[in-house]
Amino acid sequence: MTRQVSANEKPLNPRQLAFARELALAMANGDRDFTRAYEAAGYAPDRGNAARLAADPRVKAIADSACREALERNGLYVEYLQAKALELLHASPSEVHREIARCVKVDTFGSEENLIVRYRLRDDLSDEEKRQLDRATWPLTEFKIDKDGVVSIKLPDKKAIIEMLCKQLGAGKDDGSVNVAVSLETLVSESIRPR
Repeated sequence: MTRQVSANEKPLNPRQLAFARELALAMANGDRDFTRAYEAAGYAPDRGNAARLAADPRVKAIADSACREALERNGLYVEYLQAKALELLHASPSEVHREIARCVKVDTFGSEENLIVRYRLRDDLSDEEKRQLDRATWPLTEFKIDKDGVVSIKLPDKKAIIEMLCKQLGAGKDDGSVNVAVSLETLVSESIRPR
């Protein structure tokens, strides 16, 4: 006697699997109309059929799992970018100058009237000194040494970074709900928690 296989036990066909992946993307983006996901999987647009297939427990399980993974990856990426933005806000021009000065060698050429000064990185930098220099200078948007040997650096616009983070975190709305007693670090750490 052969056992009858229920619809929930049958494997999904390739188009149904494609729909499950598209459904996960739609869910991760907050889209509740699954018609576009249904079309992207190769089906003719049909809202009712899209909703029925989305309710299939096999499709739903795949989509839920893929959606969780996508949101987790996206959250880690956003968390990384927000952490880097906070590092930019805390970057100190004087610290960058000090680190560059420690690692630079000054060569002078010519006479007193025609003195030529050239700055370059020391040849004997240890691996640790190179790492420290990289850590100190990564936030720079500009670095130059002019003909007189003056070192100039430029850091990103901190006001623009704060505005970008506030908009991203929903704190830049004009609805009167902004809590100015909360630090930017707290806003960032709260923003990466699952909602």
